This record gives sequence, C-alpha cells and structure tokens, in this order.
Amino acid sequence: MATTGLLPGVLRGLTRDGYLLFLTRFMRLFAYGSLSVILVFYLVGLGLNASQTGLLLTLTLVGDTVISLYLTMRADRIGRRRMLIVGSILMAAAESRSPAQAICCC
Repeated sequence: MATTGLLPGVLRGLTRDGYLLFLTRFMRLFAYGSLSVILVFYLVGLGLNASQTGLLLTLTLVGDTVISLYLTMRADRIGRRRMLIVGSILMAAAESRSPAQAICCC
C-alpha cells in the first residue's frame, strides 16, 4: 500500500496488516458512533426525554469502561483466544434477537 507525505512517520512503516487493523478499527468506531446517534432518535421515539436518554447512554459507557478494564486485566490469565471466542459468542447471541423481539418480548 502506497504511503503519502500526509502520514506521520510512525505510520509510514506499517505493513499491510497494520493498515488493515487501522481500517477495521475505523470502520468499527464509525459504525458505533453512527449507532449512538440513531439510538438517541430511537429512544426519543419510544418516549424517553433528553435527561433519561443521556443517563442511559452515560451508564452504558460507564458500564462498558468498567467491563473493558476488568476483562483486559484478566485476559492474559484466562487466555486471549478464549476471551475473544466468548466475546464473539455473546455478541452473536445478542445480535440474534431482532429489534422487534427486543421490544415485544421484554
């Protein structure tokens, strides 16, 4: 992959895998940010006011931070591969429920 003069010195030495890592991270964070905006509209549509929506998003981020720190400190003890497999299974299980099921069956 060709590099340009716009890249910082550290990024010029990246391999193809390094660029793929940055690209996938960018795509994931872009999707996460987009979902956050859409989620606000969805929650307001459900009837939550601005304070309730803000509190819900704040608590979600705090919970995510706490869980990430906890899992990061224990990933080496448990095994990174196991942690990734368990995380993937949990994400797939969460995604298996459609939004309609989440609304109707709660």
